Amino acid sequence: MLAISSSFANSNRPLSSTTLPESSYVTSIVALQSHYAAATSAPSNAIHLFDKSDCKTIVRALSGHDGGIDYMCSADSFQGARQVLLSCGKDGSVKAWDERTGTVGVQMLSSGRRAPILSCDVSSDGLTVAAGTVLQGDDALILYWDPRSPIAPLRRHSSIHSDDITTVRFARGTPTTVLLSASTDGLICTSNPLEEDEDEANIDVGNWGCSISKAGWVRGSDVASTSRVWAVSDMETLSLWSEELNLDQDIDRDRLAHPDAVLPWVTDYIIDCHNSRNGSFHLFAGSSEGDIALISPHEESTRWLLEQVYTAGHSEVVRCAHWDETNGLLLTGGEDAKLTVWSSPVHANEESGEGGSMDVDSPRKRYTDDDGESVSERQYPPSYSFEEPILNCVFAIEI
Repeated sequence: MLAISSSFANSNRPLSSTTLPESSYVTSIVALQSHYAAATSAPSNAIHLFDKSDCKTIVRALSGHDGGIDYMCSADSFQGARQVLLSCGKDGSVKAWDERTGTVGVQMLSSGRRAPILSCDVSSDGLTVAAGTVLQGDDALILYWDPRSPIAPLRRHSSIHSDDITTVRFARGTPTTVLLSASTDGLICTSNPLEEDEDEANIDVGNWGCSISKAGWVRGSDVASTSRVWAVSDMETLSLWSEELNLDQDIDRDRLAHPDAVLPWVTDYIIDCHNSRNGSFHLFAGSSEGDIALISPHEESTRWLLEQVYTAGHSEVVRCAHWDETNGLLLTGGEDAKLTVWSSPVHANEESGEGGSMDVDSPRKRYTDDDGESVSERQYPPSYSFEEPILNCVFAIEI
């Protein structure tokens, strides 16, 4: 079970909350130079650009993709020059948007039957775009384009995965170009995106044995540090892998809970993971009531810590979270059609010695104790001290 961080904080006062038009789910949030981009589900299937100065004003709505947007990301360098917003969707295209004009600068299309695209990314030099498609017939494709010549893919790899490709991520800060991919076939793979021969493209393969919904790299702040990989399954479990894709930990969501009478928390689903600029790794978990928890491994031991809980910001499932470390903000979006903005997680201030005793509002998750009483209905004490040392922990992990 989770232990409580010495710098634990409860946040129940969002900085702002905006309801998006047409009651569409907020499915993805990306930070750009002057705006935050929020992708929404049907019926709008649009990308809304928010003014960064107040995080509430919608500057413009972009048309998105026919049939829906599956993924968004930002590329700091695109075609070797400017930052762009990249999106992909069910219409089988990858679009590079110019946030200044709200128009599509470059559009890349999957060939043939226009397979829906679930994931996309851009290499560090901005000269290679990768995308992963759904399974059509016998093929699930990783497609590659040179965005300077986007008419047709440069190459495609069809034998790396045998089912929908939910993640493609280029490694950052490495001397060689490596692509991480994950799929509903249960495989996590690294491959060489520059290799024409598919048989030679594979580098390492890890088999989790369950459908993978998302994955990413974990890299320390030191350039010489070894990369690791995280993955989340469709069953809301978390796994951590070595750079060679050897499974280090397979963590059931039931272990990501703190069944305490004063501060109960249970993880109903995993929202996303975050690799901070200082090299630390964090997990955003959610409850069915719309509460959010920041969970992290202890930096000097093998414990998992409940760092912070965010309440009263959402009333339904939270679909996405974006931690903007540059501006000290956390943005969350959910099925209640809300884009909510919070102060930066308290973990960012740990080095300054902040933490200790503080007032706590309990998350809204209900537990039943041995007497059959619903724990979250109790009248809790006004404050809860976390100054005593943590002595016990059920499971361990190294990161």
